[in-house]
Amino acid sequence: ATIQPMSSIGEQVKVVEASSGRGRQEAITALLRLIRTQQVRMPEVVVKYGTLLKSPPPEVLEQVFIAALDVHDLTLAKAYEGALSRQFPSGARMARLKAMALEANEEWSQASEAYSKLVDDNGSNSLAHKRLICVTLGKSASDLETATALGEYLSKFQSDRAAWQRLAELHAKNHDVPRAIFCYEELTLFDPAAPQWHCRLGELYCGTNDLFARKHFAQSLELSKSSSSSVRGTTTAGTTMTSGKKRIIGNARAATGLLLACYALGQQDPEDPLNVALGTLASQHLKALYQTSADPDLASTIVAPFVKDKSPPYTRT
Repeated sequence: ATIQPMSSIGEQVKVVEASSGRGRQEAITALLRLIRTQQVRMPEVVVKYGTLLKSPPPEVLEQVFIAALDVHDLTLAKAYEGALSRQFPSGARMARLKAMALEANEEWSQASEAYSKLVDDNGSNSLAHKRLICVTLGKSASDLETATALGEYLSKFQSDRAAWQRLAELHAKNHDVPRAIFCYEELTLFDPAAPQWHCRLGELYCGTNDLFARKHFAQSLELSKSSSSSVRGTTTAGTTMTSGKKRIIGNARAATGLLLACYALGQQDPEDPLNVALGTLASQHLKALYQTSADPDLASTIVAPFVKDKSPPYTRT
C-alpha cells in the first residue's frame, strides 16, 4: 500500500528527534527533501528543523526562506534571502524570491512591478504569473478583479487545477452559475473519478436542470462507493464509517442532492423507472448512513420523515 505523505513525514520527524550529531543533520536533510518532493506545505516544521542545518544547500535555503515568509518571520526570511543572494546575485529565480519578500511586507506596487518584469522577460513564467494573482488577492481586490486575473492566467496555463478550483469557487460565490459549471467541468477532466466535482456540479444544476443534477449526484455517489478517489474527496463529498464488520462509504451530500433531484423529476413523471430506482437508491443510502453515524433521536425525528417524504412513489403535481 502507498504510504500517505503526512504519515511518512511524521515518521521522519521521529527519526530526527531520536538522532543526534551528524546523524541528526542527515535526518533533517532527508526530512526537508521529503517535504519538498511530496509538495506538502509545513512551514513550521521547515523553519524548526531547517534552521538547525549547519551548511544548508541552496534548495534548503530557498525552502526555509519561503517557509519563513509563510509564518511571517520576516527577520529570518531576510537572513536567508541574504544567504541566497550571495550565492545567486542575479537571475529570474532570485528576482522572484525577492519579489515574494516584498509581497510578504505588503509592498504591493513594488512586488507587482517585480513580477510583471519577470513576466515581460519570459511569458511562460507561470510562477511569476501566479504571484501576480496573489498580489491581487493580497490587495483585497474585488471578486471581479480576481476572476479577471485568474481568467487571464488560465488562458495561458490551462493545466493549473488549483487555479480552476479557485475560479470555480469565485464564480459560485457570486452566483455566476454558467461560468462556475464550466470551471467544475474542467476539474472533472483533471480527475474524472473525484466525487466532489460531480457533487458540486449537481448542486449548481439543481433547480435549473434537474436531469443534469441527478446525473452528477448519482455519479458522485457511485464514485464515493467504488473509487479510490473517494478517499481524496472525503472533506467535501464523502466519509468512511465502520459498523461492526460492514464498511460504509458515505456521501450524504450527494445522496441528499440525488434524492431531491429525483423528487423534482418524479413530480413530472412519477412512473419513470430510472428515476424511481435512483430515488430509492438515494433513500436507502441516507437511511443506512444516518442509522450508522447520526444521533438516534435526530435520525428518527428529522432525517427519517424528510427521507420518507422525498422518496418514491412519486405523485404528479
